Amino acid sequence: LLFDPSKVALGKALAPPVAVIDGPTRARLLQAEPHNVARLITAEADGDRAAAAKLLGEWQASGALVRDPSRAIYRVVETMPAGPAGGRPPVRRGVIAAVRLESGGDSRMGLSERVVAAEVDERLATLRATALQVEPAVATYVDAAGEVERLLRQAESRPAAIDVTTADGVRHQVWRIADAE
Repeated sequence: LLFDPSKVALGKALAPPVAVIDGPTRARLLQAEPHNVARLITAEADGDRAAAAKLLGEWQASGALVRDPSRAIYRVVETMPAGPAGGRPPVRRGVIAAVRLESGGDSRMGLSERVVAAEVDERLATLRATALQVEPAVATYVDAAGEVERLLRQAESRPAAIDVTTADGVRHQVWRIADAE
């Protein structure tokens, strides 16, 4: 799902992870943009999965959130503000992609950190209610030949499909990479 930039102010629709959203931050985010993702992730965090699912459906019905018409992965680059000492600002690179998780012991994907069973149950309940992973799951992958990184860097050589800076000074860039690439 993607926000329609003709209906949503993208730079005001993004939010940090729910774990760092306190009361004042939540209020500021919710006031900034009616479609701020904080509305979804904080409803989920409060245990109100039905409200998150309803809101998600309303956003889709209004056209604020639209399905990508074809399969793609997305290169994401977040550039943080430079620290007080200056220097190069920290940069986080990632990929947004749909993945299929295998069950059983032969899975190639494993846990990257220790998780609390209750938190896993909460996330699973939200996923079932909304049919959407409301916050990204972090995973690593092996790219010994550098094929994936080459493709992702190649995408970065083009203008980003999304290029916005949020109120906290973080620049968010997203490139769409289609199946044919």
